[in-house]
Amino acid sequence: MVSKDGKKESVDKIRDKLVGEFGKEEFERLLDETRKNWVRESGAWPSPSEEDLVLALDYSINEQKRKKASQSLLAREFFFLDGVKVLVDYDGENWKIYYFPIDYFEFDLRSLGKFLDSLEEKGERIEAVVPNIGRVRMTTLECVKGFAVIVKKHKNNRQ
Repeated sequence: MVSKDGKKESVDKIRDKLVGEFGKEEFERLLDETRKNWVRESGAWPSPSEEDLVLALDYSINEQKRKKASQSLLAREFFFLDGVKVLVDYDGENWKIYYFPIDYFEFDLRSLGKFLDSLEEKGERIEAVVPNIGRVRMTTLECVKGFAVIVKKHKNNRQ
């Protein structure tokens, strides 16, 4: 459990970091906006403490940064046949690794086969197909959740 003084010191450090990042005027504007959002969403009166607002603002900014980072990951996705989303997880000089997610093993095998054929047709040599076996959320069941497809790049296909 963090002491009251420890929380204040942590909040002061976060406040200083945010003021350094945004400037005092923008920090005050963001803090006021956070206060208004807090009151509007929770109906909390009286207004939350200054420390809680600083922590909420810091969390919100970090959440926005995480969303922006995850959107850059989405740029590596492309859609294959039948709307199947495939992730290019690694694209190096000699190797490329795709991730092919599946929902139903038997049903999605045909799509996986078509995907593998399309890679061969593009001149990519498949070296391995590795199943991602894991637990289904909220259960103890294990199943194949997808496949990593490891491809050796030909010299003429290297970027």
